[in-house]
Amino acid sequence: MKSILLIVASSLLLAACSSTSDSATHRARLEKIRQDCARYYSGQDMATEGKIANCINARKAGIRL
Repeated sequence: MKSILLIVASSLLLAACSSTSDSATHRARLEKIRQDCARYYSGQDMATEGKIANCINARKAGIRL
């Protein structure tokens, strides 16, 4: 289950990177967000996939240039 969640989170991250600034700094921030969100929700229920996606999107909105 965790590997599926990480794949989904990575896909969201890839989509975010391709649709916004392609700078190394921006990608590093998005990767940190993905890791933080995945770590926070890793021990929780089956709805984790959606929670991780929402977490990533909310935090990503805060770093948009």
